Amino acid sequence: MKCAKCGAELKLGSIYCSFCGQEAQIVSDSSLLEEELLRELLKEENKPASAGKNTGKSTGKRAKKSHLPLIISLTCLVALAVVAVILVVTIRNNNLNSYDYQMEQARSSVAEQNYVKALTCYERALELKEDDLTARQEMVEVYIAMEEEKAAISLLHEIIEMDGSNKWAYQILIEFYHQAKDYQAIIGLKEGVEEESILELFADYTVLPPAFSLEPGTYPEYITVELTAEPGCQIYYTTDGTDPTKQGTAYEGPIVLKEQGTLDIRMAAVNELGLYSEIEEGTFTVKFQKPSMAEAIPDRGRFTEPSTIELVGTEGSRMYYTWDGTDPTVDSQQYTEPIPVPEGNNILSVILVDKYGMVSDVLKCNYEYFP
Repeated sequence: MKCAKCGAELKLGSIYCSFCGQEAQIVSDSSLLEEELLRELLKEENKPASAGKNTGKSTGKRAKKSHLPLIISLTCLVALAVVAVILVVTIRNNNLNSYDYQMEQARSSVAEQNYVKALTCYERALELKEDDLTARQEMVEVYIAMEEEKAAISLLHEIIEMDGSNKWAYQILIEFYHQAKDYQAIIGLKEGVEEESILELFADYTVLPPAFSLEPGTYPEYITVELTAEPGCQIYYTTDGTDPTKQGTAYEGPIVLKEQGTLDIRMAAVNELGLYSEIEEGTFTVKFQKPSMAEAIPDRGRFTEPSTIELVGTEGSRMYYTWDGTDPTVDSQQYTEPIPVPEGNNILSVILVDKYGMVSDVLKCNYEYFP
């Protein structure tokens, strides 16, 4: 071991250096060597620039030789950095223009509940694939999670415009409108729908129109019209051609037509949600018709023996007759039982008066009775 001050060899166990008297501090040979080298380097650096030519040339050569590996290393590192940057930029551009990558990033963001980033990725995916429905549907779910109902509803309408058979979009929209109690919006959403599977979604919001107990048309007698609707529905109707959903009268019982004339009935049913059915309408006309003529049995003949004539007419009607060839009236003899045939050549004239006072044509029959 050597003295830390003078470098002299120290005897084993010495407390002070025998040459310089310095307190012994044990220093390894390698540490002294390092210190020596450091001193030499400092001496070299402190030499003036005007040193001898040979010394300057050799020093320059040594400097060049010592810096060359460093330059090569730095050049390689720069090259590697440039390649890495190019690679990163290329990958980033590829990802930016990849629909699948954007969708994957969006779904990962949704799983992390980073909805803003998810929407950004979905929007980029739609830029790459404008007609995509999957991205739009997943965006709707994100908007719902964010409680952005207006944005979700707008996007759902966009999906339906693109795909009129998208049952999922219809179902979500109906749920939104139901929660908002906007039942008219549900009815409006139904307009133009023809696919049966989608129409089924509107079953709870569809009110069937009421029905008439009689077919609209012309009747030769007084009639009674009843209106019927689904259970839980109220019927409103008008007879002046106005809108029953706005000016209608609540139906409470049968509508009786007990005089000749025409009645136009327009009606609609409304359910407990306040939804109206389509308007149903019908025209009913009461126009009495002349009853058919009575029948006589027999309707003619020659007799030598006493005989009677039987008259047959419509049930509920009355029949009147004469034997003198004149047309009968309600003041003539009323038929109640078979009529005896009088002697001679006679003309039986008969009219029928129905329950409404309508008079039939005159029936005329010729009978000859000569005993």
